[in-house]
Amino acid sequence: EVAEMYQFNFGKSLVDIYDYNVFGNKGYKIIWEKIEPYLTSCKTIYFAPTHMLSQLALEALPISIDSVFGDYYSLKRVTSTREILQYKDDINNIGNAILYGGVVYDVSTDEMKEESMRYANLDSSVVYLSTDRGSVSYLPGTKKEVETIKQYLTGQNYNVDLYTGIQANEESFVNISNKNYNIIHLATHGFFWYSEEAKEQDIFKQKESDYIDPLSRCGLLFAGANLSLHGQSDQLEEGVDDGVLTAREISAMDLSNCELVVLSACETGQGEYSQDGTIGLQRAFKKAGAGTILMTLWEVNDDVTQLLMTSFYDYYTKGMSKHEALKSAQEEIKKKEFVNEKGIKVSGKNPQFWGAFILLD
Repeated sequence: EVAEMYQFNFGKSLVDIYDYNVFGNKGYKIIWEKIEPYLTSCKTIYFAPTHMLSQLALEALPISIDSVFGDYYSLKRVTSTREILQYKDDINNIGNAILYGGVVYDVSTDEMKEESMRYANLDSSVVYLSTDRGSVSYLPGTKKEVETIKQYLTGQNYNVDLYTGIQANEESFVNISNKNYNIIHLATHGFFWYSEEAKEQDIFKQKESDYIDPLSRCGLLFAGANLSLHGQSDQLEEGVDDGVLTAREISAMDLSNCELVVLSACETGQGEYSQDGTIGLQRAFKKAGAGTILMTLWEVNDDVTQLLMTSFYDYYTKGMSKHEALKSAQEEIKKKEFVNEKGIKVSGKNPQFWGAFILLD
C-alpha cells in the first residue's frame, strides 16, 4: 500500500490531496478504505505513520464532498506503536505556561547584546549554531494570538510568562530548560531544508558536514534572526545568540516537565524520513522530553492560525482534552470564509485551512 502511495499523483502540491474537487476521495481509498472493514466496532484509532505518511494529515482525507475520515473516528497520532500500552487519559494540569509571539526579527547588534546580557550568567548545556539563511517578515497576528491565549490561561489560574518583541530572543527560550512549564507556545517562523537545499546556505558551505544532520537543517526563529539570515552573524559579539535555534539545539534541552508544546509556525511537522520515524522538530522536542506536540504539516495563513490557536486554548482551558479542543477549533475554521492567494473568498471547510494542524502524542 505504501508503494502505491508513492505512485499517487499528488499534483503540484501535497495540499491538493485534501481537495475533493481535485482528487475526490482517492487518498482515502488508498490508505483508509482497505483498513476500514476491520474497524467496525472501533471509535478511536491510534496510529504511528511512517515515511511519507508522516507528512500527511490522514485525519483530513476526504470521503465525500462534505466529510473527511476524521469525522467518523477519534484519531490519535503517536510517535511509536509501543506508546499505546502506556497511553494515559489526557489531563489538563493547571500550572505554568510560557508564550512567544510578536517576535521582532530585525534587531540591531546593540539591542541583541543588551537582551543577551540578561542571561549572561546562566548556565546551559546547549551548543549554539550561527547560520545565514535568507530573511523573514514580522507576523502581526502572532502578538494578538499570544495575548489572547494569555487571557484564557490566566483566567484558568495559570501562571503565564509572555515574551514578545526583542525580548523573545533565543537566550530566553534556552533558559527554560529544566524549568517547570506545563505549556510552551511558540508563535514564530519555522524552517526545514532537505540536504540539497541546505548545501546552498552559507553555514553549510563553510561546514560541509553540518548539512548531513537533519536536526541542523530545521528549527525556529527568535528575535534578531534576520541579522544572521542576511549573512551578518559575524557582527554579533561572542556569546550573543543569533536567534536561529536548530532542532539539534532543542534536543539538548530538558523539557520533561512540559505536557504540551504548541508550534504555531509553518511546516513544523516536516522532517526527513528514517526507519525510526521523522527526523525534525518533533523528534527534537520528544528527545528533550516534551509530551504532546501541536504542529503543522504545511504553510499556514497567519490569520487562520491566530483564530485556530485562540479557539484551541478556549476549548482546552474549559476542560476539553487536547484532541477534543483541536477538533472543535478546526470546526470553528470550517464555519468561516477566507481570502486565498488570488484574492478570492473561499470556504474554511477546505482542509487546506485547518488540516495542517495535527497533534503528536
